[in-house]
Amino acid sequence: MHELGHTLGLRHNFKGSSLATLAEINAPNAGKRKPATTSVMDYIPVNIVPKGKPQAAYYQTQLGVYDRWAIEYGYKPHSGSRPEDEKEALEKIASRSGEPLLTFATDEDTESGDPDPLSNRYDLGSDPIAFAKQRAALVQEVIPQLVERFTADDTGYERVRQAFGVLLAAHGQAAFIASRLIGGLHGSRSHRDDP
Repeated sequence: MHELGHTLGLRHNFKGSSLATLAEINAPNAGKRKPATTSVMDYIPVNIVPKGKPQAAYYQTQLGVYDRWAIEYGYKPHSGSRPEDEKEALEKIASRSGEPLLTFATDEDTESGDPDPLSNRYDLGSDPIAFAKQRAALVQEVIPQLVERFTADDTGYERVRQAFGVLLAAHGQAAFIASRLIGGLHGSRSHRDDP
């Protein structure tokens, strides 16, 4: 879905995953669950929860509300034959950019020096601290099992080292995401007169 979005002209949206809490994403009642992101153009990690917690889908498999809105902007036919008519119709669609479901931040908004703590690659949920705590708990749950799991066939410790590196990177990424709340500044693409 992500790469198909690029073929339609969609850019990355690294704020798509900041709408719902982890509890809402993994709600036990499927009817009350919220999607993990408003956009398949976000980079989100696999949705894995600690043992004993409700587990929803591991991956985002459908277009999000942001994706549909961006596609509407790019492809909706407009009535009228003058360029002014199209401009007016596009401005009307774009004026919705302040709606929470349509929040947007792309590559240049998500560099390490960008101040918006909700514009991240590989984050999940609206609370970076809760995400960091959950990832840390998952890493701490799995690390003690690495040697037993990856050396059962007497192949040495190379796979253990690789798995440890993956877990360490996941823990570090989560800590980095949480640290961006210190001195962060939330950004918006809304214009002064937008609703």
